[in-house]
Amino acid sequence: MKHYFLGKFTRSDSKESDDSPEALLKGNLKNQISAVLQRQMKDANSKKAASYFWGNTGWVIEQAVLESNDIVEWLDDEDIDRYFERVLPELMRLLQKYRSSCDDPNGYGFAVINELDLKLIELARDYQLHVRPE
Repeated sequence: MKHYFLGKFTRSDSKESDDSPEALLKGNLKNQISAVLQRQMKDANSKKAASYFWGNTGWVIEQAVLESNDIVEWLDDEDIDRYFERVLPELMRLLQKYRSSCDDPNGYGFAVINELDLKLIELARDYQLHVRPE
């Protein structure tokens, strides 16, 4: 049984030694996003360990976390505005994929992505960025 080390979802990069307001804000955003992913991966690992009860639910959650993580990783030199402009539509596409997936009949993968999407919308609004209506 493969368990992902929770450190894979790293908190703010050491490269970000810049103390500018943008860098501090970016570091804070990374930490909050990482916390959501880490909590979900912990849940996936516990469900995989109890697969006799949960079936493939842990693997569905894990896959959703990994796909979400690929989307929410920051690109080099990506500013906060561009980050949200890129990530929110990509997460919406991933949500649609999971909504119509036969591999996620109980909606656990969808719930993982939806939680992250809602958190990102909340963060974007907190930082007064334009986001799509709910």
